[in-house]
Amino acid sequence: MQQIINFVIRHKNFLLFLFLLMLSLAFTIQSHSYHQSRFFNSANWITGNIYEAKQNITAYFDLSEENEQLIDENQRLRKLLFNKSNSDTISLDSTQLLYTVTTARVIKNSYSESR
Repeated sequence: MQQIINFVIRHKNFLLFLFLLMLSLAFTIQSHSYHQSRFFNSANWITGNIYEAKQNITAYFDLSEENEQLIDENQRLRKLLFNKSNSDTISLDSTQLLYTVTTARVIKNSYSESR
């Protein structure tokens, strides 16, 4: 508590200046429609950019969930494609094996490096 009081005493002129500046800006914005519209447009632009950055970060980190869903869907579709039996062809082997599709994760993919 003592440190806060010492800080206020040491910087009283600067804090008074900031207080008076904020007060004068508030009165100016409140009394003139031009300044009010400029202030709100600027505030909306700043908050819009902040929300857009937050959304981009959230969307980037949610990509792993979307990738998992796409992997599951691709696995299901490939299984249907590989195990599709054509009715217009005659099967030569009555014990036709069904293909199994498994997912894999690429750990390192490089064309230029060799082991």
